[in-house]
Amino acid sequence: MRLLASTNLGRQRRRRSGFSLVEIVLALGLFSIAILAIIGLMGSAMQQTRDSEEKIQAANLSSVLLTIFKQNLQTQFKTGTAPAWPDLFPLPTSVSATSAGSFSDPPVAIDSQGRTCDNPDAVYALSYVLWEEPQVGTPTAPTRVVHCSLQLEWPGPAAVAGHGVQNSYVTTTSFLLTK
Repeated sequence: MRLLASTNLGRQRRRRSGFSLVEIVLALGLFSIAILAIIGLMGSAMQQTRDSEEKIQAANLSSVLLTIFKQNLQTQFKTGTAPAWPDLFPLPTSVSATSAGSFSDPPVAIDSQGRTCDNPDAVYALSYVLWEEPQVGTPTAPTRVVHCSLQLEWPGPAAVAGHGVQNSYVTTTSFLLTK
C-alpha cells in the first residue's frame, strides 16, 4: 500500500514540475512580438541617425561658407581691394542690397565641399539672401553690418530642379565689418 501511494505522489510531482505546451507557445509568441517591435524601431532609429548626420553636414558646410564669406568681405572692407576668392565659390563677392529680399532663384548647385558644380554632381542646392545695413559708425571708424541667410536643400539634383526636396537647412547670421 505504501509503495502504491508513493508512486502516485511521484506522478503528481512530475505533472506539476514542468511547463505545459500552451504556456511555452504563449511565452514564445510574446517574445516574438517583443523582438519584432524592437527590430521595427531599429529601422526608424537608423533613418533618424542618417537625417541627423545630413543636417550636421549641412550646418558645417554653411558655417564654412559663411566664414570664408565674412573673412573675404572683411579683407575687402579694410584694404579696399578684392581678395582672392576660392575657386568656384557659390556666394557673390559683394553685397549690394540694403534690405532683405527673397532667396536667390534658381538655387546654385554645390558639391559637398561648397564649390559650384554641374547639377548631376550636386549634393546640395544653395539659395541665399545677402543685404547690409546703411552706413553705420563714425567717419573715423566706419563699420558695415552685413546679413546673410543661407538655405541648403538636398538631395542636390532634385532640389536644383525645383522638385523632390526632402531636407533643408536654413541659417541666418550677421557680421560687423570694421576698418
